[in-house]
Amino acid sequence: MAAMFRVLCGIDFLPGTTDVFSEALALSHGQGGDLTLLNVVSTNRQPHAQAHDEAIALAAMQRMAKDVGVTLRMVARRGVAATSILEVAHGTPFNLVVLGARRRRATTWCRSRSVSAS
Repeated sequence: MAAMFRVLCGIDFLPGTTDVFSEALALSHGQGGDLTLLNVVSTNRQPHAQAHDEAIALAAMQRMAKDVGVTLRMVARRGVAATSILEVAHGTPFNLVVLGARRRRATTWCRSRSVSAS
């Protein structure tokens, strides 16, 4: 039996999140796999008024995944995004990690340590 295709998608609910999610959802659906969303909130960030909007956006993502038959899981963490992405990715055997290109700090950090960390 073939292993399940698993996709990890980092989201931050800022502009561009919908595009990143849509791409990850399409990849998950195309491979018949499941999708895990990871939202990392900086330890310096205080609770904010957009929490309600984020809940609405997450509910919409859940509906979209359900409509195409993709199992969606949500993981929330506090800390440094790059560190949390690596921790979650190492804890579950993901086939693909999808990140937005808007801010390259986290992806650069991950790439620079991906070879030395393995």
